[in-house]
Parts: sequence; structure tokens; C-alpha cells
Amino acid sequence: MGKIYSDKIIVTGAPRSGTSMMSLLMTYFKDLSVYENGTPPTLWDNHNIFTTQFRPDGKIWNDFIPKPTGLVDFLKDGVKVIVIYRDGRDCVVSKRIPKTDYWYTGTEGINKWVTSAKELISAMDDVKGKSYKNNLLVIKYEDFCKHPKKHMNKIEKFVGYELDKSWEKFHLDYKDVKSMSTEGAIGTEHSSLRPIKPNSGRWKKTEYTARIKEVIDNYGKDFKELLISLGYEKDSKWVDEYIKPITFVIPSRNNLDLLKIAYKSIRALSGKHEILILDDASVDG
Repeated sequence: MGKIYSDKIIVTGAPRSGTSMMSLLMTYFKDLSVYENGTPPTLWDNHNIFTTQFRPDGKIWNDFIPKPTGLVDFLKDGVKVIVIYRDGRDCVVSKRIPKTDYWYTGTEGINKWVTSAKELISAMDDVKGKSYKNNLLVIKYEDFCKHPKKHMNKIEKFVGYELDKSWEKFHLDYKDVKSMSTEGAIGTEHSSLRPIKPNSGRWKKTEYTARIKEVIDNYGKDFKELLISLGYEKDSKWVDEYIKPITFVIPSRNNLDLLKIAYKSIRALSGKHEILILDDASVDG
């Protein structure tokens, strides 16, 4: 971008991760000019902050930013960036209201969370030990909903603007107000806004089993690794509940070494599978 924007702020994240909520909350910082209705070319001539979601490639770009730009590019330019992230499983099961279709449609939609998570992790790795590391504030949606006051105080310190205490009633102030996109992110009515409270783990409901299985089938490896990297899981055992068990029947005679290899290979698969070995009087131990 070639210019230092010391008082400019971007709020971003994957769709359904809390970017709309954050955009509304940012309006409660005194003397901070928040633009919520698109991103015109002259945006930063008159405003300090705008909110935009990560695009399909994980970058930030639109009419205001003509070419895909990564988080680190903004950080190096002196722009403060607030990234809010959320468990991808809750993101992909989020449905439109009152419609019943998912916000993340098809595999292309699911890929938005994957690319966003990769971009965030890459940025967090990049800033370690760098002078611009203090320009990045990363917020975990689930933690924010549990302790909103704590995180709003942290944001206040980060942006350097005083926070109006009335922010806790933002759901009443913005009720029925058009201020965010026609897709429900950043122009739709906010009649369903509610106080900030814990809201996670919906993906575990049986009604979403097929949906989660679809995600695993198409993005299993990426999803599993990213959830671990973001601290949502310690390992990939959670996937086992979504894999149809298979019974492997292996007849054998004097093939102990090969049986060990086969056993180890099967056990490495996702899912809880049975192994039945039919031994024909082997004498190899």
C-alpha cells in the first residue's frame, strides 16, 4: 500500500465468526469513525475503521483494496488488524434465518473457513519477534462470548480510543436497524440480535451429523489440522464418530511381519474399525 496508516483499523474474520457483531461493537468507541456500509475508494479519507470478511482465497480485497492483500501486508503498513475466529464446525452449520440453507454453501463455501484459518495462522507465525506484531489482535469468538467485558477492555487498549460503557446494550440499540450486507454480514435487519452470551458447540447436535460428515469427506485433513492449530482439538479423534465402522477380515498363515504392517495401517485410519484375523495354524509367532 506504500503508506503508513497509524490510526487505521480493520476488523476481519471468516464468515459467521462474529465479524458483524464486532463491527457493531466498534461503534461504541468514542471518536472512532466506523464505516459500516461497504468500502468506497475514499473510505479512509473520512473514517478510521471498516469491517470486511476474508475472501475465498483468505485475503482481504474489494473496490477499496483492488488486489488481494494478506494480513501481514496491512500490519507492516501500520494498520491495526483485529481478527476474530471461530470453530469452523460451528461456522459451517450456521443457517440463514428464517431460511434453512447454510451460510456456507457447498464445498466452495466451506473452503472460505479453511483459507481464512490458514491466513490467520500464517500471520500469527509471521509476526513472532517482528516490530509489527503489536498491530495484530486475535480474538477467539468462544472466549469473547464467555468474557465480553474482558475482551472489550483489551480492544480498547489496542485501538487507543475510549469505550462507551453503553456497548453492553448494543443488541437493543441496533434492533431493526439496517447497518450490515444483504447477505447478512456487513444491510440486513438486526431484529434477532441478542445479548452476548456463550454460543458454541451447535455442530455436535445430531441434526448436523450429515453436514459435519460432508465437511470431513471434502476437507477432512485440512479441517482436522486447522482445528488443532487453533486450539479447538488436541487430536483428530473427534472425527471417529462420523466415520462408518468397517470390519477388516484378514486370513493369514505365517505372515506376521505383513500382518503387523496391515494392522498399523488400519489403526491409523479415521474411525473405530474392527480387525478380524483368521490364522491358519501359523508357526511364525
